Amino acid sequence: MDYAIKDSSVTAGFYDVLDAAGTRLGGFAPAATDLTGTLAGAAITFGASTAIGTRGAITIDTVDGNRGTGTFKIRATLADGSYVYSDAITVLVSGGISTYALSLDKASYGPGEIITATISAKDSGGRIVADATALGGTISFTLAGATVLGAAPLAADESENGKWTYKYTAGTTEGDWAANFSTTSTVTDTAKQVTYKIAAKNPVVTNADVLKQIVALIASINKQIQALQKLILRR
Repeated sequence: MDYAIKDSSVTAGFYDVLDAAGTRLGGFAPAATDLTGTLAGAAITFGASTAIGTRGAITIDTVDGNRGTGTFKIRATLADGSYVYSDAITVLVSGGISTYALSLDKASYGPGEIITATISAKDSGGRIVADATALGGTISFTLAGATVLGAAPLAADESENGKWTYKYTAGTTEGDWAANFSTTSTVTDTAKQVTYKIAAKNPVVTNADVLKQIVALIASINKQIQALQKLILRR
């Protein structure tokens, strides 16, 4: 999948026209061709590009509610009137957020280990939401027992491939903890929780554990001595 876009006019991406050496060329006015699927009825337009500094923007205006997958090619006209074509570009057209989901990359972490937390969202048809969709509403996102790495999640954070990803550091207190996400978005499916565990991978041996092992060893030695004494007396 090359792009996930919303079913209204958006800047879906950018294009370059390159020569055989990979150098960007300017002065082209491309057109869309070979439209299939959802994009069959879309209006695809291209902004101007220059040889240096400016990439051309691609805008795709689909009919609202016309959701699903489609493809198109970019066609540029050369000076001699011939054409060059891009490979087919696949686009998923989706609607606004209908459902959220929350997940962690593992169920258990050692103290200080990195936790990757992911919020994902889909439209009413189960399609991932468009790239650059804002997380939305007034959000609350916490991982009890962990500390966020970098900037804390914000409502304005934009999605990529239908997801928002954040990093946390697991704390040093072992036990069962929970990640909680909620938002004041108008979407009804907003409150999510995932539980996880913090546990040392190599448990610390305490003095009490050492003493217990010593007592058990002494008891075992005493039993062996008693058994040996009984054997000697029999002889």
